[in-house]
Amino acid sequence: MIYASQILLIGINLLMALRHSHIIEVQKKVPKHGWWSLWYAIGAGLLCWYFHSWLLALDAVLIRKVAFDLSLNTFRGKPLFYVSSSTKSLIDKFHNKIFGKRSEVYMAIYFAGIVVINFYL
Repeated sequence: MIYASQILLIGINLLMALRHSHIIEVQKKVPKHGWWSLWYAIGAGLLCWYFHSWLLALDAVLIRKVAFDLSLNTFRGKPLFYVSSSTKSLIDKFHNKIFGKRSEVYMAIYFAGIVVINFYL
């Protein structure tokens, strides 16, 4: 049953990325990251509470970065590992500082983390 929650989180990220791509394309502005992140955190937190799993919380963070970023790039017609040079996201700024434009590096690390966590869930 816990795997169904992971599939749900992936689906939520796909829908949010689709909505973000629409906002960026039509309104020509970047959505407010804080509010979207808050709603995702509340939903993920409720799943973690229901399943009594803090590993699921870590998994939700990793799923968010991998599923959302890759699908947003795809929906926007950008290269899969595209990294914007102008971002307002604190997490994106952190990744840019550590990895530069090499998002495939941290995506691979995060995906490996998701796989490892699944062995313990």
